[in-house]
Amino acid sequence: LVAGLIPLIHFGTALPLGNGLILWSYDLLFAPRPALPSDEALLIYMDEESHRALNQTYWQVWDRRLHARLIDRLTDAGARVVVMDIVFGDGGDPDATRELARAMKEHGNVVIGAEWIFQSAHQGLPSRWEYLPPTSMLDTNTARHGLVHLHQGTDFGIRELNIGVGEDGDSGVHYPSLAWAAAAVLPDSAIPRTPPAGWDPWINYHAPPGTIRHVSYHTALDPAMVPDRMLKDRAVFVGQPQQMTGMVGETRDSFRTP
Repeated sequence: LVAGLIPLIHFGTALPLGNGLILWSYDLLFAPRPALPSDEALLIYMDEESHRALNQTYWQVWDRRLHARLIDRLTDAGARVVVMDIVFGDGGDPDATRELARAMKEHGNVVIGAEWIFQSAHQGLPSRWEYLPPTSMLDTNTARHGLVHLHQGTDFGIRELNIGVGEDGDSGVHYPSLAWAAAAVLPDSAIPRTPPAGWDPWINYHAPPGTIRHVSYHTALDPAMVPDRMLKDRAVFVGQPQQMTGMVGETRDSFRTP
């Protein structure tokens, strides 16, 4: 049976539906497998409840003093690494940015986002992809930064890990993804800081969406609501949840997974 399927799959990849067969063959692997949940991570959601509780508007980026306060809380509680799925650009209140930089430096293991955007031809310059790092005041006080973009399939599903991109189309990965950067800075990590070229690993999903424990941002600020034991020795990811209707300055995970 397997011998008969191999030429069929090979032939199918040349057809319009061939890519769908490849994606289906990947998704099918997860159907019979039981969930393998992990307690090593915690998600902190910048959700609508936190918008209201912290008086943050929907059309502006969040007050960076709040992020500094959260990181101070995570530092005191002993979080291993803090991953901010946020691109902190230039501008904003300089005092708030300095406060956030101070909190990041004191924790010592904070990873933040960067962007890889397409620039159309303009004023004699050709169209091109351009790397936009976070504001330097914060970047110099973090352990690493990485691209927030995901490797999106033809059906808008996420199956391959985006390890980063090279410069000007070469084979080297100069700019790692946020996920790769976070894994590389974990204590005792065996992940190299620079991803190998020409490698697009498939993601091993351990459990269905919603399995990883998550809390609202505003509750994470309060030890009475989120005790230190929930944060200690964990990798903490901060960002926007899928169900949000839209925000400024943050990246939303709204893609299909197996």
